Amino acid sequence: MSILDKVILFSSLSKEEKEKILSIAEERRFKPEEKIFNEGDEGDGFYIIKSGKVRISIFLPDVGEELLSLLREGNHFGEMAIIEDKPRSASAIADTETVCLYFNKEKFISLMKEDTIMENKILWEFIKEFSFRLRKTDKKLKEILLLIKTL
Repeated sequence: MSILDKVILFSSLSKEEKEKILSIAEERRFKPEEKIFNEGDEGDGFYIIKSGKVRISIFLPDVGEELLSLLREGNHFGEMAIIEDKPRSASAIADTETVCLYFNKEKFISLMKEDTIMENKILWEFIKEFSFRLRKTDKKLKEILLLIKTL
C-alpha cells in the first residue's frame, strides 16, 4: 500500500496516476520542534506526512503559539501554495520525528498540465477539502461570536 492510498486528495486516482504523483515527490525528514515552514514564508510546495506528527499553528503577539491542527500520517498540509501565490497563512512544526513527502509547486503544476483528467480529479478533491475547512471555520466563528455576545 502506498502512502498516497491514505491521502484524501488522491483518493480518486488510479494506481498509475498515484505513481506519477510519487515520481515528483522528495522525502524530507524533520526532528521534533523543527520548523517545516513559517507563517509568512513563500509557498513553494506542499507536504504529505508519511510518519510522525505536524502542528499547524499561528503565533499571536503576547500569547505565543496557537494550535490550529495536529496532523498525522496520511494528512497533507501547505497545499494552498499550489492554488495561490500568497505567503503561508500558518506555521508547520514537526511535533515528533517526522518524515514527509514534499511536492514542489512548479513540478506539481507541470504534471497536472500533462494529464488534465488527473488534474480534474485532484482539483475536485481540493474543492471538497476547502469546503469542509470553510464549514469548520464558520462553526468556530459562530462559537466565538456567541461567546462574545454573552460577555
